[in-house]
Amino acid sequence: MFCKHALVSHNILFVLTFTISGCNFSEPNSPRFSAGIFSSRELLHHYESGKSLLLFAYSNDISAFEAYTDWAAYLNDFKQSQGNNFLFIRVVKADLNIKLSESDEFTLFEKKGYTSYLYEGLIVEPQVYNILIER
Repeated sequence: MFCKHALVSHNILFVLTFTISGCNFSEPNSPRFSAGIFSSRELLHHYESGKSLLLFAYSNDISAFEAYTDWAAYLNDFKQSQGNNFLFIRVVKADLNIKLSESDEFTLFEKKGYTSYLYEGLIVEPQVYNILIER
């Protein structure tokens, strides 16, 4: 149900490295990530506009878990810090034509002409957002 990448460490560098490895990277022109991944016209329109997209998904049945609370707080903090730099859209797996794990939780950072970043599971470490912004 939650991100399969879990590790407790006192070494922050190790945690950051581990977090980055939890993301799946893909080149923007690869068949996996292009305009063809969107199964709705609305998402395709947003993608074609060139706006940075943060597409996220979660199942309603996880809202009682602490990980959900952490994830929601970090997502909201990121949304506030980025202002209008990103368009934040809640999606479901059916909105995308890509193969994902069995988990219903994921975040996809997408912008036309740029590398796409897929994080499967809930992002419960705020530094993941910061690292992706720096790229």
